[in-house]
Amino acid sequence: MKLYLILFLSFMIVINFGYTQPVNDNLSNSIDITSLINSCSADADYTNINSTSDQDNGSCWDTIGGSNVWFNFTAPASGEIK
Repeated sequence: MKLYLILFLSFMIVINFGYTQPVNDNLSNSIDITSLINSCSADADYTNINSTSDQDNGSCWDTIGGSNVWFNFTAPASGEIK
């Protein structure tokens, strides 16, 4: 009986951590990527796996399920962003 309880709790912990949402799943927690202007982030730094959809998706939003993540940046006063 004790073994089954341990296995069940272990399974629940794995499930809980396996389905956590990205930090920037909500607009209020957007990630500032200003430092990445004209550069690239490391491979797989960001993901939308397990993200949720927003209440007010735009009318031209056509992703399956509508799930998204949020980023923000401050544009420089002059120059070019590539």
